[in-house]
Amino acid sequence: MRVRLASVAFLMILLAGCASASSAGRSTTRFEGKTFTLVLPAGWQRDPKETSGQGESHLFRSADGGFISVIVDPGAGDGRGDAWWKTEARGDRLVILKEEPPCRSEDDPPHIAYGCPAGDGSLVISAGDVVLHGHYFHFWFGNTKRETGVDLQPFREILLSLRAK
Repeated sequence: MRVRLASVAFLMILLAGCASASSAGRSTTRFEGKTFTLVLPAGWQRDPKETSGQGESHLFRSADGGFISVIVDPGAGDGRGDAWWKTEARGDRLVILKEEPPCRSEDDPPHIAYGCPAGDGSLVISAGDVVLHGHYFHFWFGNTKRETGVDLQPFREILLSLRAK
C-alpha cells in the first residue's frame, strides 16, 4: 500500500511539473543562459549561429518569421526599429510599462531622430535598457516575414518569463 501511495504521489508531482511547462495548454521550452532564463513558446528555437559579438547574446526564432534577440551587457548602440516598448526591472524580472505602436513615417515622434523603417516588410520592436542583477539587458523582437498582423502576445510572454540570475 505504501509503495502504491508513493508511486501515485510521484506521478502527481511529475504531472504537476509537466503542467507548469505549458502555457494555456501549449508546450514550452525553458532556455538557460549564463545570466538569465526564459521560457519559449512551442516551436521556437535558439539560433546557435547568431550572436552580436558583444556581451552575452542569443537569438531565438519561430517558423513563421518571429524572432527575439536577448543581448546582455551590449556595447554602445542606438536605433529603435518600428516601435519601442518601455520596460522596468522589478527584482529579477522585467515588467512591460508601455507598448509604443509601430511608426508609420519618419515624422512620427520619437522616430524623427532615428528614422522609421515602416514599409520594409518586417516588424522590429526594441525593448529593455534595464539593469537586472547587475547586467544591462536589451531586446530586439518582431517578425522578419510580416510587418502587420503580427501577434505580439508571444513576445509579451517571453519577456515576462525572463529571470535574471
